[in-house]
Amino acid sequence: PGPTSKKAESPTGAGSISSGEIEWDSAQRAIVELDSNLNSLVEAGPGTGKTAVACARVANLVEDHNIESSNIMLISFTRTAVGEIRERIEAFASNPIELAGLNILTLDSFTWQVVRGITDDSTENMLQSYEGNLKKFIELIDSKNDDLMDYLDEIEHIILDEGQDLVGLRAELTLKLINSVPEHCGVTVFADSAQAIYGFTNDHNGLSDEEKQSLAQKIRANTNGKYKHFALEAIYRTDDVKLKKLFTAGRKRLLESETSSVANWKRFKDAIENYAHKRIEEFDPTELKSHNDTLILFRTRSEVLQQSSELWKTGVPHKLRMSNVQIRIHPWIGRIFSAYPEDKITKEKFFELWSELIDVSESEIETNRGRCWDILAENASVSQTEISVVRLREILSRTRPPIDFLVDEKDLPGPTLGTIHSSKGREADRTILVLPPNSYVNTNFTGTQIAEEERVLFVGASRSKKELWVGKIRSKRTRKLDSNRVYKKYSNCSCDVEIGICGDYETESMMSGDESDEPLSELQDWLWNSRFKNHLLVSEYNNKRGHNARSLLRVEYSRKYIGALSPKFSHDLFKLQRTATYGMRAKKWKPSSTVHGIRLVGVTTTIIPPEIRASFSEPYCDTGFVLTPVISGFTKISFHPTHSRRY
Repeated sequence: PGPTSKKAESPTGAGSISSGEIEWDSAQRAIVELDSNLNSLVEAGPGTGKTAVACARVANLVEDHNIESSNIMLISFTRTAVGEIRERIEAFASNPIELAGLNILTLDSFTWQVVRGITDDSTENMLQSYEGNLKKFIELIDSKNDDLMDYLDEIEHIILDEGQDLVGLRAELTLKLINSVPEHCGVTVFADSAQAIYGFTNDHNGLSDEEKQSLAQKIRANTNGKYKHFALEAIYRTDDVKLKKLFTAGRKRLLESETSSVANWKRFKDAIENYAHKRIEEFDPTELKSHNDTLILFRTRSEVLQQSSELWKTGVPHKLRMSNVQIRIHPWIGRIFSAYPEDKITKEKFFELWSELIDVSESEIETNRGRCWDILAENASVSQTEISVVRLREILSRTRPPIDFLVDEKDLPGPTLGTIHSSKGREADRTILVLPPNSYVNTNFTGTQIAEEERVLFVGASRSKKELWVGKIRSKRTRKLDSNRVYKKYSNCSCDVEIGICGDYETESMMSGDESDEPLSELQDWLWNSRFKNHLLVSEYNNKRGHNARSLLRVEYSRKYIGALSPKFSHDLFKLQRTATYGMRAKKWKPSSTVHGIRLVGVTTTIIPPEIRASFSEPYCDTGFVLTPVISGFTKISFHPTHSRRY
């Protein structure tokens, strides 16, 4: 993503930004070489090399301004960006070892770590709410907590990414943070107002107009001259003429006004179509099989699920990129540590277990045991030769574990399906943008909301490096439960239901001896060998336990038991039953005894919750690590009348 591919001349006093093959333009170089104590707001459109500039800025601060890397804080909005920045930043340094202590975190992770480090809150309480952690951090700043102030006094520069997406509590916290650091501490904020698509979404309903203002807007409104303003405008993401025109003209249009109209939205949508390289009316599954570097983006979650279901039916492997789906922690972690009950492990012992347990792998990372050890050491080391297994278990039990531990979707086959919101910060050779119908935006939308919808389309259209395709598909009208589970109700007492959101799989069900006589170790071996496969599953409703009835999961062809759907899913199923059968004469209903169309799409490492570890067999009750399936589906569930009192 550098400005040009020409090798740069080595400018005097700028060693940190000349070690690669990037020739910076004047605007980029000016930002990279800013004084370390300067506060700046950088407006950077898509494809302008923002991430490269941020990485080079860090290297320049360390090498040319003699700032310790541990005293630099780089905070990003997305965990994906954190991973990308960490991989690329060392390329800009002539001595990468000097960057070893650099803090690169999301705002939520930064808040979690700081609050946990200076309060007596239990880990259980800390895991409950990121919003609660944000409020706690604000309280600590307002009260000028001594430990927090001592910590902030050590920071010499803060770099904040995606400043247009920090609103509400996050904007309040970041403002208080940068106003509480020493005067000599500089701040660099990167933002793009044309990609501000979080400020008016459902995530921020109920906020006042002032609370909806982003960090970038608040800084821009500051007239005391505390921040210098810069802009990156030249496009380097793509060489394609059409895409460059779209990036430039589209962004200019969006920056002209914060409100819009239905007619303008339609014209903006038509303009995106005109800039596209291809229009498609339906997806060709056989063609998509080879599209590994393709993003297929939809406006709504339900559209993603419907298309995913169709692709699975035709045997097309793909990745899902949405909120509230199961995360995938590298299965090699569970494979090794589920059989290791000690509190610490040396590199020598880790390599010994690796040789015993990790077979020839299809995953690039699993062929590099040294890199895997480095991931552990970077996050849970207690010395140069040991890591803390207890610490590792604690880190992986978080709602959002560090991105180092997550399976990189780029390593998985097939295109990536996702919502436009989830694609922020991503790019691909080809983007297929599924445009919403004209009826999607109507006169019930406010002018501000319509402008938001225009920015959403722009974000989707600007992910491409080589080609932009646009498509229109017929999608079913769907609804959501309070859990955000998507469903489609039909008149015949049935619903299409999303299966695979966070918490749908019940870890404890692996130990249900009344359902399977197979030792847990055999299921663990089967899951390990299935980590790169996708199996068709069937859910069998078991009514033996009355109101505690569960939906058991088996592999459709072998009938192998792999666990059960959770009480959370059963609770939602009960809600769907009432919705699907509303107005019907029968008083008691039960779901279909079998449900088809669920997929095992991967395997993840899971930390067994402490309260249920005693129910597991050895060694899992001692280690706390186990492999569990990752499931996905948007499948039909029917409800039938019953006279049973036990349902």
